[in-house]
Amino acid sequence: MEKKIIYITAALFVLIPLGMYVAAAVRTESSETGAQIVGALETYEHPKLNFSVDHPKAWTIQSEAKGVYFLSPKLESLDVVQETISVLVEPLPDDVETQEQYTKKALDEIAELSNYTMMESKRVSFAGLRGHTITYQATIQNNLIQFRQAWVIYKGKSYLMTLASPPNTFANFERVFGRVIKSLKIEGA
Repeated sequence: MEKKIIYITAALFVLIPLGMYVAAAVRTESSETGAQIVGALETYEHPKLNFSVDHPKAWTIQSEAKGVYFLSPKLESLDVVQETISVLVEPLPDDVETQEQYTKKALDEIAELSNYTMMESKRVSFAGLRGHTITYQATIQNNLIQFRQAWVIYKGKSYLMTLASPPNTFANFERVFGRVIKSLKIEGA
């Protein structure tokens, strides 16, 4: 009988902390990555713009002539701003021929947004091309939104990828946006 009590007590000292650790790890992973709403990725291919990109499988897809929007499920019933990842393809403006000119024009336009704050701007490479990425906040329709945008120029077109999210949930979606960026494939690039 004494041995049973010792074994049960020892098991409790091992299993309870282990269970608490696993539960905490699951909660942390879920809140840090948005795993509860991101889940597995699947590939989307735009039928006319000759690109493909991975996106969270559970998200709503809105395809249009200039690209595609992926909308996250609402985090809660009172969710005012729905997290969005988009890929838009547009011809370069007539006064833009280079990556540097496009970047300058984009930064000038963003600086005109209400309550604008630049957080990061740097050169990057993805889809086998040299590009640029920025992170900033701005007020859109009375809501503070944090953005991460990344773009490349290929054959006279800009490929602009955007993550838009409230600042309090931005970190949850930043990692998946990085995976989306890395997955972009442009036909011929």
